[in-house]
Amino acid sequence: MKKSFTSITRAEWEERPQRLKGAHPVIIRGNSKESAMVEVESNCTLFGRLLSPQPDDVFLEVGCGNCLYLQRFAPRVHTALGLDLSINMLKLAKADAGQAGVRLQLAEGSAHQLPFADSSIDKLLNNAMLEYLPPAVLPEFFGEIRRVLMPGGLALISEVPLRWRLYGLQNRLIDIARNIKRGLTGREPVFYNRFTASGCARAIEQAGLRIVHEQTQTYGTAFLPAALGRRIQQRCEQRGTYSTLFSCYYLFLCTRDEH
Repeated sequence: MKKSFTSITRAEWEERPQRLKGAHPVIIRGNSKESAMVEVESNCTLFGRLLSPQPDDVFLEVGCGNCLYLQRFAPRVHTALGLDLSINMLKLAKADAGQAGVRLQLAEGSAHQLPFADSSIDKLLNNAMLEYLPPAVLPEFFGEIRRVLMPGGLALISEVPLRWRLYGLQNRLIDIARNIKRGLTGREPVFYNRFTASGCARAIEQAGLRIVHEQTQTYGTAFLPAALGRRIQQRCEQRGTYSTLFSCYYLFLCTRDEH
C-alpha cells in the first residue's frame, strides 16, 4: 500500500533528530550552525517587523519544528502556541525551551486540521512548511488559517518555495539527489512542492484571506562563511530589503477581514 504524503513527511521529521546524531536541526541549508543561525536571527527581525507581536497576543506557529522562531517570540506575547506533525521535534522543542526558560504550549497535529477554536489566534506564523503539504490540502490549510485567525489578525506565510531563479534549479537537483539517497536506504521518495507567487496568492485569497504585503527573501547567505553572510544580511536589513540574487522564496502577510 502506497504511503500518504503526510505519513511520509511525519516519518521524515520523526527521524530527523536521530539522524542528525546530536547536531542541532538548525543546520538546514548552511555548512555550519553559526551561518544557519545568522539566517534564523535575520528572519526573526523580518518576521517581528511584519507581525508586530503584542503583549496580549495569542501567537501560533504552524509547523513549528524545534521552535527556534517561537522561542524568540514567546517572551513578547501572552500565549505562544506551536503545532507540528512530529512528536520527536516537539520533544526537542520542549527540551530546548525548558533550558532557555521559555514557556510554550505545544501540540501534535496536521496543518489542514488545526486543533484551535475559531477566531482564537491574533498572530500566526507558518515558515518553511508549504513544500511539505500535498497540493490537494493546500486550500484546506489556508481555509484553516482564516478560521482560527481573529478578524484583523495577521498571518505570515513565509518561505514559499518558488519554481524559478537559481534556487529553483538548485532545489530540483537537491530533490533528485535526496530521493536517490532515500531509495538506496529503502525509504519512500518525497516530492516537494514548488509554487508560482501568483498561484499561491490566488489560493490564499480564495480561502478568504486578504494579502496586505508580499516580498521575496533570500537564504543564499546560509551557504556562505558566517562572517560574510552576516555582513550581507546586515546590509540588506539596513536597506530594508533583501537581495534577490539567490532568492526563490516568497512571503505573504495576510489578514482576515470582518466579513
